[in-house]
Amino acid sequence: MGGRALHFPPTKDEINVISSRQNSEVAPSEGFQGDPNLMSKQLTDFGLPSTAHTAQGKEQVPALVDQMTADLQAGRSAIVNGAPEPGGGHFLSVTGITTGPNGETLYLVNDSNRVSTGSPNSGTLPNPCTRAQLEQFLINRASAGAPGYSTI
Repeated sequence: MGGRALHFPPTKDEINVISSRQNSEVAPSEGFQGDPNLMSKQLTDFGLPSTAHTAQGKEQVPALVDQMTADLQAGRSAIVNGAPEPGGGHFLSVTGITTGPNGETLYLVNDSNRVSTGSPNSGTLPNPCTRAQLEQFLINRASAGAPGYSTI
């Protein structure tokens, strides 16, 4: 299949390699500067089949989360492009789902760049997070660009 061997979730060094492949003037320490379409293309180029899914606005986010939930139930993981606060962007991975104490679906979140304290100011989502928290993370991205995710 070819490509570069990566771990999932990728290590910080692997993230820097991916971001430096963009021929961008942004330092690798600033993270990946693309969207889910570029993320999926680069993952596929590295030998990891990937499909991008995006929403064209906040109204489409619930359907996007439905699709992500189906992908997670099928055994895929997702690299999600959202934002902790409105504007900007931040990638994190959702590696699966579990059932909460009241029967609700919870999403297993991994953020290789930030540690979640579970507080709104931690810059990431708690692990696990609720559907409402995941939707808000994606909606926050909509003001700066298309929210979405890449399967892996």
